[in-house]
Order: sequence, then C-alpha cells, then structure tokens
Amino acid sequence: LIEPLLVLADAKNAIASPTIYGPIGLGLILSYACRAVTPHYEPKAESTGVVEVLICLAATTALFSAHIASTLDSPHVYLNAMALITTLGVTLCSFAYNDKASLTFGEVIARAGLFTCLLAAVYAVTLYTAGVAANEPRTIGPVLADSFNLLAYGALLVISGGAVSPSEDRALMTRDWHLTEAYVFVTLIVFPPLTLLEFMSVPS
Repeated sequence: LIEPLLVLADAKNAIASPTIYGPIGLGLILSYACRAVTPHYEPKAESTGVVEVLICLAATTALFSAHIASTLDSPHVYLNAMALITTLGVTLCSFAYNDKASLTFGEVIARAGLFTCLLAAVYAVTLYTAGVAANEPRTIGPVLADSFNLLAYGALLVISGGAVSPSEDRALMTRDWHLTEAYVFVTLIVFPPLTLLEFMSVPS
C-alpha cells in the first residue's frame, strides 16, 4: 500500500497496480495451499514461550526490513512512531484482558496483531474520508502513512505469533479472513477500482 504511493504518477497506475490487489489473492491461495499439506496436530498451549515468539518476530521483521531496504529509495517511511506506539498500546491491552481468555504468549501476540490491523483499517477509512470531505489534502498523507504502517506492524505480529503458537484450524482461518477483510476494506476505500457504470462510460 505504501510503495505505490511513493512512485505514484497518475491515478491509472495506482488502480491497475498489481502491488495493491495482488497480495489479497496470493495470500489466500498460499494460506490454504500450505494448510492442505500441513499434518493435523493437537494444539498444545504450554509449548509456546516468549523467546520463540520474539525470535520469530525478529526474523520476520528482518526479512521485511531487508525487502524494504532493497526495493525502496526511502525506507525510512516505514519507521512510524505513531504506528509503533499504537501497536504497543493494543498489545498491552490484549495482555491486560488475557486473564479471562488464558491464552499463551504467542496467541496473545497474534490476537494483538489482528486487532491492530482492524484498528488500522477503521483509522484509515475514518480519517481519510473526513480529510477528503473537508477538502484538506495535507491531512491525507499523514493519515495514510500512519494507517498503512499500522497495518504492516499488525501483520508482522500476526505472522510471528501465529507461526509459533499452536492453533486450531478455525483460529488460523479466522485470522486469515480478518486480515483479508482489513486489507480489502482499506484498498477499496483508498484505491477503489472503477465501478461498472464508470467503466462503461469511459470513451474507448
């Protein structure tokens, strides 16, 4: 979501860019294709520790950072203080309410990442719509930067927590679909494709 904005030349390039809508289909295909070959196992909550989750988070973040550094001229755009503070706040709230759910550390991290992504979607759509309605273009850039980074940070938590915490298939599918919903929600508001009526009215 951030990379097309950095190289945006005109609206047509953004709408047709495969980097916007491609991850939706690819992510779902990989998710269910990998699950088809994964052996069934019984979840064991006690097998997930703090160290395993932190190691996985560090490795995932390192891979994410390496991709950013190798493909972008401005990798610093992914360092967002507001998004980091919000992610930390959501994570702490998830741990504060864990006394009733009794989840493992990894499951709490995965849940915190999911909540972060949903918050990012609501934050982006609400403030972006308000900025457009008020005709304040200067407010739109920071809103998109904060929300897109927040979505990325939340996804990193989901990946890290879900990769090492044993979960039932229902929990994994729920995370997949909620991540997809958050991503689709943001893209269809910020980068909407042409509607059928708009497409039919475009002169050939």
